[in-house]
Amino acid sequence: MEKLQQEHCFLKISLRTENGGEIPETPTQLKALIVQALQTLHGQVGASIAVDILSYHIHDDVIGGGARWGSAIIRAPYREQAKVWSALTMCAGQDNVCTVDKVKKL
Repeated sequence: MEKLQQEHCFLKISLRTENGGEIPETPTQLKALIVQALQTLHGQVGASIAVDILSYHIHDDVIGGGARWGSAIIRAPYREQAKVWSALTMCAGQDNVCTVDKVKKL
């Protein structure tokens, strides 16, 4: 029997803001944020990784003081998952307007 190789990996990410920043309003803006994180960490090679936004939702946190946050499910090539994960994790440590709070493999 041949071993099936996964073609894609799926990641669930949570986005939050601090200091009055704003999260991306559209999936297109979210993709631009991800591409920017990939390019910052991995250069043009990273920016060329095909990442798809499968779902994106913005939530209002009524209990936690009204801060908005977002959640998304993204698809990336299985062989590039470490680069995508590391770029998203690095994005959480930057002073960006929006930071990636959590990355979870589905």
